[in-house]
Amino acid sequence: MPRAAKPRKAYRRRLVNIPVMPELLLQFEQQLRISLACLQSSSGLESFDAIAEILDIVGLTLEEMKRPSLLSSFRIIQSGASAMLQIKGKFERTDVIHMTDLEYLPIRNAVNEALEVLPKLSVTNLYMAMQEIKGIRKTS
Repeated sequence: MPRAAKPRKAYRRRLVNIPVMPELLLQFEQQLRISLACLQSSSGLESFDAIAEILDIVGLTLEEMKRPSLLSSFRIIQSGASAMLQIKGKFERTDVIHMTDLEYLPIRNAVNEALEVLPKLSVTNLYMAMQEIKGIRKTS
């Protein structure tokens, strides 16, 4: 078949990978650090939810990227998220969030790892993960 007779591939728009800028990193860091301090001192439910939401977004983004170099980061964030699920189960039974040091450490490690891995992600992937989480929450 001559080259001129071959059909052209359909044009598909690709999402642009926008790097996470320093201002956005600073906002993530402030939100996580303040929420972590509030969670350690007063054990507020709002700070708990803020940390959980950001860890969910970063964890889902890492899971979808499937980079072998970020697998250890994904596992650390996943361990922090599972520790938060255990604490949430305890909160639902007693209506008080009281954390021991053993429960606090995986959450702190997950927050530190999320802050470390954020510059390696793109805003587009984070936004797609946010939209997917919103869809999951609407259906449940």
